[in-house]
Amino acid sequence: MLFVTLPSETIIRVLGLADPIDIRRCQLVCRRLRELVTSSSYLQYILELDTCGYTVPLISRPDLSYEEMIRTLQDHRKAWQNPSGRDPEFIELPSREIVNPYFVDGVLAYEYVQSGVELGRIGLMDEIHFHQLQSTNKGTSYQYWHHHDFGFPMEKFAIQPEIDLLVLVEGVVLRQEDVDELDWGTARISHKTYRLHFLTMSTNTPHSLAGLPVLDTRLSGLANSNETQDTKTIISLNGRMIMLVTSTRKAAFENAIVVWDWVKGNEVLRIIVPVYQMNDHTAIPRFDPVLLSEDYLLISCIPERDMVKNSSPSVPGGVHIGTLDIYHLRSEPDGARRVATFELPNISIPHAKWGIKLSSGPAKLPWTPYWLTQIKYTPRVYETAPQREMFCLFISIWITHPSDPDYEESNPFPSLLHVPAQTLLDHLDIPHSSHPIVIPWDVWGVRLTWININSWGCPPYGLATISGLRHSICNFRYYTTLDGRDSEAGRDAQVILDFDPQRLRFRPSIGYTNDQKNYLFWGNEAPGTKFMTQTTPYGTPLFESPVNIAPSYSRIPINVDTLPIKTAGLPTMVGDEHIVIPVQEYGHPDPSTGLYIHTL
Repeated sequence: MLFVTLPSETIIRVLGLADPIDIRRCQLVCRRLRELVTSSSYLQYILELDTCGYTVPLISRPDLSYEEMIRTLQDHRKAWQNPSGRDPEFIELPSREIVNPYFVDGVLAYEYVQSGVELGRIGLMDEIHFHQLQSTNKGTSYQYWHHHDFGFPMEKFAIQPEIDLLVLVEGVVLRQEDVDELDWGTARISHKTYRLHFLTMSTNTPHSLAGLPVLDTRLSGLANSNETQDTKTIISLNGRMIMLVTSTRKAAFENAIVVWDWVKGNEVLRIIVPVYQMNDHTAIPRFDPVLLSEDYLLISCIPERDMVKNSSPSVPGGVHIGTLDIYHLRSEPDGARRVATFELPNISIPHAKWGIKLSSGPAKLPWTPYWLTQIKYTPRVYETAPQREMFCLFISIWITHPSDPDYEESNPFPSLLHVPAQTLLDHLDIPHSSHPIVIPWDVWGVRLTWININSWGCPPYGLATISGLRHSICNFRYYTTLDGRDSEAGRDAQVILDFDPQRLRFRPSIGYTNDQKNYLFWGNEAPGTKFMTQTTPYGTPLFESPVNIAPSYSRIPINVDTLPIKTAGLPTMVGDEHIVIPVQEYGHPDPSTGLYIHTL
């Protein structure tokens, strides 16, 4: 029996299980299939989701018909054309210093620093405030709550609203000492270790899924009351895996990356981070990690300084600016191990040094069989698939002098390299061999986007956030590139870069006005592959291997200059349907502090 001869209901049910691209192709087969796809509100809903870069949610809104959900998606897509065209909502906050803002799944959480100058300097928090933002997607209203008096000094936290999870990082002071510092006077040094507490966001009680309610990390750190050479802690969640990174520039202390399975309560991986020894007292970590998925850890690695110093551009292949090493977190019974290395491009300048900073956003809960039985899922119109995430490498290159390796030009040559997680995971979808596989830059770099940044506009990474395939950046100064050459520089006080291929593909078909076309990088030009070799202003090539500077993203400026209150020194956060802009008045005895919320 031919497929087209089946009953209409059967054909629609079968097509509903197909990929959206196959549904579109079916319309080219015959008139009957085209009419079925066009007339089916369910199939049109799937295609509209695909146009917006989303997927069918685990549970759709039962209170809305497919036609109503299609209209909701169309309104949402139109709002993203120009978010600043809508008036934001203002939420007023107490005039206190906000730290560690965390925004995921429509929930904004942040901490307040404890009262007292010395306590504030060493970064102890005693409150966490939560704002569940109003959602058109979920049909839920705004809610606010907070927790305080945790009974221990809290330094960082992470949340996963889909399972009501709150993780607190406790800094346990082991001993303290007073030391004299030439520039700062007497400083109080606190030697610490860290513990993780697994609680619920809603009630601040122990979480039922945690294998251990409190986990001793066996990591060491220090705090300096003068804020110099502090230990910085970074916490990340991805499904069952939780990672804590300790980093300090003080040479006498150890930097480490540790991953645990918090559901089982056991340690999965621990890596001591090597450093660049700047002098007898200061060192810079050479590794930077991100949880690529629940199964894989990625670590960006910079070559040893001696290897770079002794390199020569005449050596075939040159020197990689670094690698991305992938560790499998469930390689039992042998434990976690490195399974792949992705090479970064080769540098061609004979005398240079560089740094790589990795940035990523909060991960969505994986849709594995285990989590599908545990998730507290709210029905919604649209959903971003967990695998549609990315991270960003901020690369800075300084030119040094051949006779003086310590000399460097004051302004680096900075770039942003955006890497979709699925690009790497596609290479890992093979049986693991006994030795790590090596993927050359020329093989995988074609799928990435390299953005040239103005040397005067290196974005501080505290003012940039990532959500899914969107990257929010404050004070974004960039070069546009055409025909292999950098044209004039541009600047956005606040911008969102969107790397979703589906949204980019269908964006030109929406019907822009001439003014709205300016929101697209290179207007309506279709994305293509433009491999070029980056050059310095003196015409010297930076890389031996080419980099992809194709305009494979859309640029969405956010007009923050017209807000009644100026933006605070905090990042603008973004989600599928929200843009959150923290603001604060300066030079005022009773400054207004709050949040401007764009709901799209």
